Order: sequence, then C-alpha cells, then structure tokens
Amino acid sequence: MNGVQLLFSLAVIPPLFLVYKIYKLDTIEKEPFKLLLGLFLLGAFMTIPAGYAEDVLGNILELFVSGGVVYSILHNFIVVAMVEELCKYLVLKRLTWNNAEFDYAFDAMVYAVVTSLGFACLENILYVFSFGLEVALLRAVTSIPMHAVFGVFMGAGYAVGKLHSTHGHELRASVSRRRGVLVAVLAHGTYDFCASSDSALSFVGFLAVTIILDIMAYRKVVRMSREDRPVLEDGEDAE
Repeated sequence: MNGVQLLFSLAVIPPLFLVYKIYKLDTIEKEPFKLLLGLFLLGAFMTIPAGYAEDVLGNILELFVSGGVVYSILHNFIVVAMVEELCKYLVLKRLTWNNAEFDYAFDAMVYAVVTSLGFACLENILYVFSFGLEVALLRAVTSIPMHAVFGVFMGAGYAVGKLHSTHGHELRASVSRRRGVLVAVLAHGTYDFCASSDSALSFVGFLAVTIILDIMAYRKVVRMSREDRPVLEDGEDAE
C-alpha cells in the first residue's frame, strides 16, 4: 500500500466503521442501502457549500470582530457549527422526512448519523491529504466520532418531530426538529471552541467536553435502539 492509499484508507475507514455500528444498532428493520448511500454521499457533498458559506461568513465576521474570545465564540458556534449542522439537516429532511421507509423512531438516528458521517468523511479526506498521517490518527478518535455525536443529537430531535407529525401535531414536530438542530449546533460549537483554544486548561476542557458528549450520545443511542417503536405508535417522548 503506497502513501496515498494509506492516507485515503485512514481518512475513510473511521466514518465508515461508525456507519456500520449505527446500522447494526437498527435491529427491528434495516434501512435500504440506496437511501443510506444517498444520505452519505449528499452529506459529503454538503461540505462544499458549507465551506463557501463559512468563508463568506468568516470574512463578514472579521469586519466587525477582530479577535479574542468573542470572535472565537461567534466563529465556532455560528460560522462553523451552525452552517455545517444546517447543511446536514437540509439533506436529512429532504431525503427522509416524507420517505415511506421512515417508519420507526430509531430510523431518524440512523439517517442523521449517516448524513453527518458522510459530511465528516469528505471533510476528513481533505484534512488528511492536506496535513498528513498525524492528523488522520488524531481525527479518527476526535473529530469523526464527534460528527457522529452531533448526528445523534440531531436525530433524537428529528425522531420526536416525526412522532408528533404522525399524530397531527405539526407545530410540535417543527419545534422538535429545530431543537435537535440547536442541540447539535451547541454541542458542535462547544467542541470546536474548546479545540481551538491553545492553553493547557482549554485542553483539559476539550478532553472533558469530548468525553461527556461521547457518553451522552452513546447512552441516547443505546436507549433509543432498545426502545425503538413505530412512528405511528402513541407516545410523545423519544429523547
């Protein structure tokens, strides 16, 4: 295996492994491969408009805030986290909300995580080929799992939204979907903010945030997988 093949493998194996793990947790009714592939590929494609949007918003932000903590907060939470999570959400809703295959609550989790990992996969390829082996290994245990975590939070709200929608509560459905996106944005922004700081204390905070988010997402995934139910079944809370 040459250097290019090694870097490519290191870039794509972590997100594909996590796709496999979330797929295995969908124990009642597996989702069609074609749908999951579409979510993954379109999620990957959305790195392109997200990148352009981040450049534009970043330039606008620099006109008003030159640096410091305020700049870091606005950049990480709005320019990066909000843009990327909204791009993922657009793919998620477009391909799945009215899809007949979306008939169990845990499907929402699978869809959101696969979309998020598609985004993470192409982003990871770009990073790895730009910065090399060390970045590939670091991102395999930090950024890639975190994108899955953000997908978990978005998927939880999306599942609740679908349950509300199938019972005719469209306003509640909309609120739940948006709440899922908001939680994903807040988690993403917090992670990026801690990762962008270079002090020793910030590094400790980064590790703590990473571990806490991982645990929260893992518990949510396991519980939703265990308690999965049809979206037409009565019940309001899937979180």
